[in-house]
Amino acid sequence: MSGGQRQRVALARTVVSQMPICLMDEPLSNLDAKLRGQMRYEIRQLQRKLGTTMIYVTHDQVEAMTMGDRIMVLKNGEVQQIGTPLEVYNQPANEFVATFIGAPPMNLINGTVNEKGEVLVNKEGSIVIPSLSHLKMGSSVKVGLRPEHILFERENASDLVIHAKVVNSEVLGNESVILFTFENETWKAKWSGQWPLESNQELKVYASIENIHLFDGESGQVIQSPQNVSPFHKEVQAL
Repeated sequence: MSGGQRQRVALARTVVSQMPICLMDEPLSNLDAKLRGQMRYEIRQLQRKLGTTMIYVTHDQVEAMTMGDRIMVLKNGEVQQIGTPLEVYNQPANEFVATFIGAPPMNLINGTVNEKGEVLVNKEGSIVIPSLSHLKMGSSVKVGLRPEHILFERENASDLVIHAKVVNSEVLGNESVILFTFENETWKAKWSGQWPLESNQELKVYASIENIHLFDGESGQVIQSPQNVSPFHKEVQAL
């Protein structure tokens, strides 16, 4: 048998034992992408049917997000955050979790706090985030923004304006990932549809202040995370 077949046999042997707790250490790592997607679904359905507690170790965030009821993120053997997949994604506890969960990862850039308690991105202050009274003047912070929260069109007058220069455009069929430079940093935007933009093209992109994440510049711990939940998520919670 091939390595992938042996791995599936070992997985089946583990499941049919019907033990109350099952530990799986990267069980799908040797499978091709199509079969891995099928096996994710089948393992999840088996777990729900049998009611088995499964502790699933993986470096694949897609597996973690789609299969887990709760996720524990580890770094160098230390727990960084425990929560549901949406909690870990929407309110990351620190800079490591923010850049580990999400594809493409969260965009980050350095910022400082001025005398008004506002966060300025770099010395030029090309982005100003409203006053946060608990931050001391001169404090170093990291400003984070998810690629899908970078917009091509302005939605509100309060939206932040980002002057960008396109580096590359990755058209993936139903969506596009746009790489652009901003304040000497390379950021990514993820837009629905096909966007074959030219390299070095200059454009303005926008972001809502409500979607900004702030992390301590020294410790990397979260200072502020978006509290808003998508209308669809609220509707599902109400059902």
